[in-house]
Amino acid sequence: MTRTYYVEIFCQADLTGQRIEEHLDEVMIALQEEPGATDIDLGASLAAGHIDFCVHLEAEGNTDAINKALTLVRSALHGLGASTPGWEGVMAEIDKGGTAVAARPADVNIDTPRPAQFA
Repeated sequence: MTRTYYVEIFCQADLTGQRIEEHLDEVMIALQEEPGATDIDLGASLAAGHIDFCVHLEAEGNTDAINKALTLVRSALHGLGASTPGWEGVMAEIDKGGTAVAARPADVNIDTPRPAQFA
């Protein structure tokens, strides 16, 4: 059964400070143009280069929601000409139960813990 899921993707950008801030509006617009997400938000620690992508989307379960969200974010970044080196490493961490991504049904209201490297 399909339901709405909330997914957070935590990642490390190659840029920091003002250089990353200059691109966040472009990233947000690109994410909004991607099909499938109904509500999108971005958070960032400019000094550290951490980006937190938050999306709501329809999915069959947590795994489906994570895969759809990762595809959406990567597609938007590539559409802007950005590269995503190491993305396979993110996928491997998720497969091992890593904490780079968190998903839950959108109607379940809990705080999503931040991975230690993004705290």
